[in-house]
Amino acid sequence: MDALPIKPTRHDVYDFISPNAGTKDAAVGKSVLVTGAGSGFGESKASIEAESPKCRVLCVPTDITDPEAVANLFQRAGKIDILVNNAGFTGDINLLAKTDFQKWWMAFVQINVRGTYMVTCEFLKLLKGGPGFVLNVSSRSSYVTAEGMSAYRVSKPAMNRLAEFIDKDYASQGVVAIAFYPGGVPGTKVADAAPEWLRKNFKDTPALPAATALYLTLPRAKYLSGRFINAQWDMEELESHRERIVSEDLLKMRVLGIDDHL
Repeated sequence: MDALPIKPTRHDVYDFISPNAGTKDAAVGKSVLVTGAGSGFGESKASIEAESPKCRVLCVPTDITDPEAVANLFQRAGKIDILVNNAGFTGDINLLAKTDFQKWWMAFVQINVRGTYMVTCEFLKLLKGGPGFVLNVSSRSSYVTAEGMSAYRVSKPAMNRLAEFIDKDYASQGVVAIAFYPGGVPGTKVADAAPEWLRKNFKDTPALPAATALYLTLPRAKYLSGRFINAQWDMEELESHRERIVSEDLLKMRVLGIDDHL
C-alpha cells in the first residue's frame, strides 16, 4: 500500500482553517469541555476571555481518575457539544526498567487511559442518543518509537483506538471522534519533557492546533471520524485524498503485513 503524499508542512494558521476565513463562526453557540485545561494546550481561560469577551469560560478543578469528580464536572458544565480529551501525564522519563512504577502506572493507566475513558463515557451518556464530537489529544509518539517516556508513548495508541471504538459504536447517532496530534508547540509540558534532539522540532504556534481542531468539527471533516490526524498536515490537501482515505480505511492503527479484519 502506497503512503498518502501528505507531509507535516504547516506550523501556523492558514486561510483554509482560519477562524477568520475557512472556519468562521464554526463554534458559535457550541459548548466545549476541555480536560487538562490548567496547563499546556488547555491553559486558555484568560486568552479566550481576552479575545472573545462574550464567551463564557467555566473552570472546574477535577480529578479525572475519580468517578464522583467526573460526574460532578458534567453536572456543573451542563450541555456539552464538543469534548476535548486533553488531560494527560508524561510519567517518569527514563529507560523502562529505571522508571518509577507508581509514576509509570499513574501516567499510563490512571490518567491517560482510565481518566479519558471515564470522561468520554460520561459525555456519551450526556448526549442521550444525539450527536456530539470527541477529540482525543494523541501524539506522533503513538506510532513512532523513541527512547524514554514509555508510559506516555504506550498510552497514546489507546487514544487512537478509543477514537475508532467511539466511531464504531456511536457513528449511527451522529457522534464524530478523532485522534489528534496537536503538533509541536514550545512551552508545553510535553515539549519541555522531550529530549533536546526532539525539542528543537517544536516550532508550531498554539493557534495551529486550535484552528485545526475547529476545522475538524465541521460537517465536511466528518469522514475523518475514527482516524488519526496531525495538525501539521494541510487539511485542504488532506481533503483532496478523501475518497482514498475512506475506501482504503486509512489513518488508523493496524498490524502491517497481514490482511485480517473482523
